[in-house]
Amino acid sequence: MIPPRLPGRKIATLISLIYAGLLLQGVDAVTHAQAAERVLLRRVESTHFPTLSLYFEVYNAEGQFLTNLQSEALQILEDDQPRSPLGVTLLNPGAHIILVLNYGPEWSVGYAQRSRFQYLRQHWLAWAQAQPSPTPDRLSLITNSGLQLVRNNDPARWADWLETARPDLQRETASLNGLTRALDLASSIDPTNPQRPIIFFLTAPLPGSALPALADLRQRAQNQGVPVHVWLVANARAPTRLPQNYAALNDLATQSGGQFLLFSGPEALPDPEPLLQPLRYGYRATYTSALTTSGSHELVVRVIQNGVPLDSEPLTVDLTILPPNPILLAPPAEIARTWHDSTDQLARRLSPSTYAFAFITEFPDQHPRPLRAARLFVNDSLVAERLSAPFETLEWSLEDITTSERFRIRVEVEDSLGLKGQSREWPLEVIVPEPPRSLPEQAWARLTTPQVLPLWAVLMSAATLGLILWRWRAYRRLTQPLYARLAPRKVKETLPSGRPIPGPFPTAAPPQGAPAWLVWLRSDEVPFDFIQDASADPEDERRFFALSQAEVTLGSDPRRATLHLPHPSVESVHARIIPGPEGFKLVDAGSIAGTWLNAAPLPPEGTWLSHGDILHLGSVALRFEFPHPSPPPHPLLLPYEDAA
Repeated sequence: MIPPRLPGRKIATLISLIYAGLLLQGVDAVTHAQAAERVLLRRVESTHFPTLSLYFEVYNAEGQFLTNLQSEALQILEDDQPRSPLGVTLLNPGAHIILVLNYGPEWSVGYAQRSRFQYLRQHWLAWAQAQPSPTPDRLSLITNSGLQLVRNNDPARWADWLETARPDLQRETASLNGLTRALDLASSIDPTNPQRPIIFFLTAPLPGSALPALADLRQRAQNQGVPVHVWLVANARAPTRLPQNYAALNDLATQSGGQFLLFSGPEALPDPEPLLQPLRYGYRATYTSALTTSGSHELVVRVIQNGVPLDSEPLTVDLTILPPNPILLAPPAEIARTWHDSTDQLARRLSPSTYAFAFITEFPDQHPRPLRAARLFVNDSLVAERLSAPFETLEWSLEDITTSERFRIRVEVEDSLGLKGQSREWPLEVIVPEPPRSLPEQAWARLTTPQVLPLWAVLMSAATLGLILWRWRAYRRLTQPLYARLAPRKVKETLPSGRPIPGPFPTAAPPQGAPAWLVWLRSDEVPFDFIQDASADPEDERRFFALSQAEVTLGSDPRRATLHLPHPSVESVHARIIPGPEGFKLVDAGSIAGTWLNAAPLPPEGTWLSHGDILHLGSVALRFEFPHPSPPPHPLLLPYEDAA
């Protein structure tokens, strides 16, 4: 037999309901206060810098999401500098709904022949059955025993689980494990499905030992921006019987942006759709950044409604911004220009007339962006510029280069932000041979080279002297008496010999430790292989190439010649100097012009070199020297008998 209820219990129940109603009115007032006009900047995506994407939400004074925002009403403040958006897109990614069922014995209490658990299950089951399948939302479900569903988009699975759930409510104990897992799940954002999370925490009264930890979870929910809607499943007199428990759960809901509900059985359960609808929408605005420095930068979204600006809270984004880096692709070490085979001076021309340098541009900050210009510098002078795509090659005009020269090449690029980057300098040599000549020109050129002119002078002098002597002897014979011409002549005595004749060349300051060396005799540019003696007078301009016990190849090809002689008259491999027991032997390497020694062609078998010998390889003249030469042999003066 059920005992009749006492009037005092009715009064206490009435007081509890009145207190709960007043408290819920206060919660509604707090929620309405939070529903003021606001702009929430959620995140910034910088993957495609300098194009940045901002994800934000706009709410009116009633807390309703504005779905008709136009790009004209939007500004983006980048470090307080206004930028215009490229476009604004309304998104509907859905919401991440996390339902936490924190069971306890209070869930088994019945009302109108059904338990509180059955009321709650039927309420959420009806909501799930009304959702489209698949849904843009993500559904997660957590109980005392752990995760049951995680980011599922099929409401039917949610409904199946609720229909088959049969928890032992009398043995369940409420705890904070489910709420902790829910906050962990809300913080792990899926980049492919960036839905905003919302937590529905359906809980029995918590044990007193869990209340200190609940304050930490409340602060965590605030920091994450996750609203927690608390449904306390308890007796209607919970505000007076469990004031600390009641107040702590109420604070969790109101301070995280959620709502609080005390459910004892007869209360009507709220529809979650009005709470979910604002979370399902969002805006994405894109704009072109003007940032040119690395570091932290503040971004603000400004919405102008009826002439009144409404700003979001600043959001800091860290960016690494570096200049572009151009790289030359396989630049040559030299460019050889050649003359067209023509004997007509007016028709002669060199080729190639241009050279195209290929390059690529990398972005060390991992933010590829368009280029504004590409420039080619030769010896620090601008020679070519490209102001439109494709930025892949730059052409250098070689028309004005008619002699062999060395150059320094580099490429500079400028990106859309105005940042400039340069490649490493590349050394390069342009080789230009002498122009071709006709046969008479070639013959005359060979006869008028600086090396042959002294020989012509000697021959002319000798011819003139011989002519003078011949004329004098003929005149003397005609003027002498007959007996004088017929008289026998005495043999002249042998003149004393032994007077040393000085060598034709003084010994130059030798390179230290070299058994022999070659001296450069031309007055034009000295090849790089010839060096100046460090111990010599600084004003001494002679240059040496030290020989060793290894074979030396002389030629104009730097890849095949040991001694590089960059002159058009020298063949790629012209001659060789071979060390041997008698010193050093000079051998021609089959050159067309041949190798000359002391103004005489070199024999095919070669010749052993002596101190002071003059070597001619084309137009290049060298002198061979020993560090300690032997004295020259003494000439002998033989008796002379006049044939006349």
